[in-house]
Amino acid sequence: MVSMIQDAGATIVNGTELPYYKKIVSPDGWNWDYGTTRGYPNESEYTYVKVDFYNNIAAYLSELSNTNIRSLADIVQYNIDNDGTEHRASVQPSAAAKMASSPRSQPAESWIKHTGRRSPSASAQRAKTASTPHCTQMALSSTPFSFPPT
Repeated sequence: MVSMIQDAGATIVNGTELPYYKKIVSPDGWNWDYGTTRGYPNESEYTYVKVDFYNNIAAYLSELSNTNIRSLADIVQYNIDNDGTEHRASVQPSAAAKMASSPRSQPAESWIKHTGRRSPSASAQRAKTASTPHCTQMALSSTPFSFPPT
């Protein structure tokens, strides 16, 4: 496997050692939020992923031509404006709302807690009376977000 990677052009640095592995790797197995569980969110892979997403989402959105959504705040506002129009099976707490509410430099535990969706029956009623179906499902992939085109 290593030779295949080298043949593809990668430089392999052998003998790399994590000097503080006992501090940053959970003894109970993989836990990407191990730093936060110990009170050190800046040593958490999960914090890194959230901050990286927050810092790069605007650049990604700026490249899209099928939407006027240009920021994390726009995504959150779209979800607020269209609350209740999504399919019940796809409703998840909004990580985007949590990230948009927090300055980039604050640790993960200071981000606001999601207040949750309204009751299922209220969401179902809004979905029945909505004039236009919307898709608020957001997936991080190479395909664009499924917001309505502008």
